Amino acid sequence: MVDDLLASGIFKAFLIEDWKKKEEGQEREREREEETLFSLFFFGVEDISRGTNRVLSDHQMLVHIKRAHHLEAEVEKVQEDLRAEGVLRKEFVSVELKAALALEEKRKKEAEIKVAKFEARMAKSILEVMIQTVKEFKASFKIRNLNVEFEQQTFIEGFKLCEGRVA
Repeated sequence: MVDDLLASGIFKAFLIEDWKKKEEGQEREREREEETLFSLFFFGVEDISRGTNRVLSDHQMLVHIKRAHHLEAEVEKVQEDLRAEGVLRKEFVSVELKAALALEEKRKKEAEIKVAKFEARMAKSILEVMIQTVKEFKASFKIRNLNVEFEQQTFIEGFKLCEGRVA
């Protein structure tokens, strides 16, 4: 049943669509994180949240640096998740290909069995035709022998009849 589900496009389409939705969400999250990191590193001396150009205090700089480290860790986690998802996709494709290959092998075996049955029927038919031909040949040979015997007997009787008239 699992092979049938894998072979059907419904299950495959469902999984692919689910992965696409996850990818889109992760892509949007990644873009937001990259914008935040870029803003933090490029405009580190500005207060980004308020949009003012005042210089940040040491404490605020430490908070932003910790936040940047935290965001870096999250980015690494997301990248690791993406790698794991890639591995899962490869495994899914591998399973799908194995299922398709098994289905193809099954069909091939069925076709080979049908061919073997057909060849057996053909051999049987050929044998029957040969037997029938031999029987007909024997019958024609017997008839020919009977005709020859009849002609010989007729000739002998005709010859005796002619001899009897001459004598």
